Amino acid sequence: MAEPARPLIPWDSEDANHPKLIWRNKIDKRFLIEVRRAGNYSAKLFIFDHQKNDRPIACWRVSLAYGAMFGPEVADVNEWQEKVVNFIDKAYLKRKKNGKIGNNLPRFTLA
Repeated sequence: MAEPARPLIPWDSEDANHPKLIWRNKIDKRFLIEVRRAGNYSAKLFIFDHQKNDRPIACWRVSLAYGAMFGPEVADVNEWQEKVVNFIDKAYLKRKKNGKIGNNLPRFTLA
């Protein structure tokens, strides 16, 4: 069965409980990040653009240290954050800027 192309939990939901959701965060009030369990020690990281009706813009397979049985490891979260920020800054927004769409977002901080 294919992964849904929508966030597991709506953007404005305060509830972050879902059986497949390992970690969720937002960047710059625009991007929603979800890490979803795919196996015992693997997951998929999704980036959704909220300004584009939560359209998925990237997806990667990622590993889970210790299987994330009680939540994600700090090292995993740091790796995911770095990967997400690098993709958004160096690929997604740069591509949009070069396409004359523009980039007025502030420097990324994870909220």
